[in-house]
Amino acid sequence: MLRARMMLRGLIKHCPRCGCGGLFQSFFTLRPTCLRCGLRFDREDGYWVGAMTIAVVVTMLLFIVVMAVVIIATWPDLPVVPLIVLGIALNTIFPIVSYPTMKTLWLAVDLAYFHPEVMREAWKVPQSGNASVGSSASAPHSDQEPS
Repeated sequence: MLRARMMLRGLIKHCPRCGCGGLFQSFFTLRPTCLRCGLRFDREDGYWVGAMTIAVVVTMLLFIVVMAVVIIATWPDLPVVPLIVLGIALNTIFPIVSYPTMKTLWLAVDLAYFHPEVMREAWKVPQSGNASVGSSASAPHSDQEPS
């Protein structure tokens, strides 16, 4: 359940850990950390290759589906030039428009499947009232559930 919630948060460009929105300073510029929970987004060099991979895979799947529908709908008189123009436009515009969403989706996938310790760290409540390094400064929000 928690992983599904993280994926949905990533799809709507919210922090996968706490659900906070406003992660982007501009269309392509992601803030360095989450405004609410302090999660650091740029984890290491080459981190966003996963987001690019998701964008490419989704673009290719969309391209295949659109081309198959158009070919089936227009068979046997295929509109070759419009198909080429549609293919070029789809493969150029979709990855650019969807890249911010793919970044937050990749962040959710990475946290849920490859770095669950970051999620567990968010659920630690400080014993003495002082937050330990890397943990959230307050108790988990009511819309969250521990893993």
